Amino acid sequence: MISMTVRNRARSQYLTGYGRINAGLLQHVTPNIDDLDAEVHIFASPPYSFHTMIEPRFNVGLTYCDRPVHKYPTIHGSNFVDKCNAMDLILTSGEVDRQAFIDGGVTTKILVSPPGFDHMSWLQPVRRQENQKVFVMARGRDISAQVDIAREYFEVEVVSGNTAGNMPDEELKAKYRDADIFLKWADEYTWSYPVLEAMAAGCLVIANSPYVFLTNENSLRFRDEAELRSILQSCKAHDHIDKKVKAREDVYRLNWEQAAARIMENIYSAYRSEHPLNP
Repeated sequence: MISMTVRNRARSQYLTGYGRINAGLLQHVTPNIDDLDAEVHIFASPPYSFHTMIEPRFNVGLTYCDRPVHKYPTIHGSNFVDKCNAMDLILTSGEVDRQAFIDGGVTTKILVSPPGFDHMSWLQPVRRQENQKVFVMARGRDISAQVDIAREYFEVEVVSGNTAGNMPDEELKAKYRDADIFLKWADEYTWSYPVLEAMAAGCLVIANSPYVFLTNENSLRFRDEAELRSILQSCKAHDHIDKKVKAREDVYRLNWEQAAARIMENIYSAYRSEHPLNP
């Protein structure tokens, strides 16, 4: 049986730096592979905590954070690529992230393995459009123009990302419950727990980022303000209940157990590609 060590620069009980959410993954990523002859060393996200380790450890770097990956070198220093290449395996949430790492010079093996989500904590009934209300979560950018467009058609409540992050879960759940639509404008982001929370809570999601879990079947996508206006105008007459139902189904497939299983499968396959079993 392998031993699995989880590293984080602050608290070792968390699998990644997004502690409030990803602590759930730690409960399900268990050392259940019995034929690896090395420790599996999992490092936190973002990869500012990556360190070079020596054999026989197999070092896995998680990159599950909700900011554009091409900005990592600016955020985490010029040795970012070196830190990534010190790993034996990098796991990203989607193909967009994977390609960005490759384009940035990361030569380590990179596999896509979306993180999990505690969907049960956020489930609320899927409902038809009742309150004519849009919930907007803003973070790190001026979206006043988009908010003004939404106010032409709906009542709008705006909460900053920092405020939402410090809000008790029950209070945040109430805001999702009171809204018919969750609007997120955040260019280039590929993963967002607030968007997943809104999907689980029965909101119609309208977003412009390439989130790996959003499709044309479970959400409405826009590229610019003109498209946003057109979408909001259509929502006055159509509540898109089919997309809300599909969103709930898709969120379920991102539960902790399935995410952990994907991580373990990727670790196993990557390790065995470098260390085949003896015949």
